[in-house]
Amino acid sequence: MERSTHILFTITWIYWLSLVLKTYQIEHELAIWYILIISSFPLISIPFQAIVTSLPDADLHNSRFNKTILGPALSILSFFVNHRWVTHRLSWILLFSVLMLILYIIWTNIITLTIISFLAITIIWVLIDDFKLKILWIGIKKIWFWKKALTIDTKLIDKLLSTLIIVFFPILLIPEVYWYFLGSLVLGYIFHMFWDAFSKEWWTILKIPFSEKELKFQLPKWIAFRVWWWFERKIIKPLLWITLIFIFIIDYKFWGDKIMHDLSLVFYQVSIIYNNPELLISDIDSIKDRINSVAEFIRKILT
Repeated sequence: MERSTHILFTITWIYWLSLVLKTYQIEHELAIWYILIISSFPLISIPFQAIVTSLPDADLHNSRFNKTILGPALSILSFFVNHRWVTHRLSWILLFSVLMLILYIIWTNIITLTIISFLAITIIWVLIDDFKLKILWIGIKKIWFWKKALTIDTKLIDKLLSTLIIVFFPILLIPEVYWYFLGSLVLGYIFHMFWDAFSKEWWTILKIPFSEKELKFQLPKWIAFRVWWWFERKIIKPLLWITLIFIFIIDYKFWGDKIMHDLSLVFYQVSIIYNNPELLISDIDSIKDRINSVAEFIRKILT
């Protein structure tokens, strides 16, 4: 599957599913839990989800990640492994989840967050395709308002995602927000696999240890298609764009409240840091407390 449709599919389906469950008032416990989790994701999750949902395909030789700061490491990786190696297995999802858990324990320092945010912006500008508005697959370069024409910025998506990172990254210093942020990245990684289920290349869920057998998943052959087929680019991609736009229009109240909520958290966090700069140093000393909280969380899951 193509990188752009992977990104669109992940972001669209995460929020579309939540919207459907809310609209039809599904009262199942799993549905209520899903709505609560998705509504707790901070806005800054969206650009990072775009990056994470593209990571499983970073082992491709022609991956755009090779043009980013991750390029040298991924070039070495792609030299030794084939595409859809461990990055497309359940074991890798678990490994990625463990990595997010480690980041939760050690990463809530303003300096680290600033560096990561800067690197994420540089990746976004390489990863995202130029935005082109199309109606019935006909490219639209200008939108007319009365007698004035507004030129469509091809870097609109890059600028929007970069703005989300720049404006909202201070809220990741709040442990609860940071926890949901990392959870959103794990979900983004998982949704990459869901979209790969439509591919003729299959999705290897698990490789049986000490055996050549593999547990694979694929949808029926009449649904599966290849990445270069016109159906993905001409049908699926426009439908995903339309669905995403309708999500923002239909659920405008949720998104308006989310923006105001996250902005208030930004102002609150910045004011705290401004008045108490020593917190940035003491944050490092709180790692032990977070280790204990993670251990308690794991114990609850196991019991």
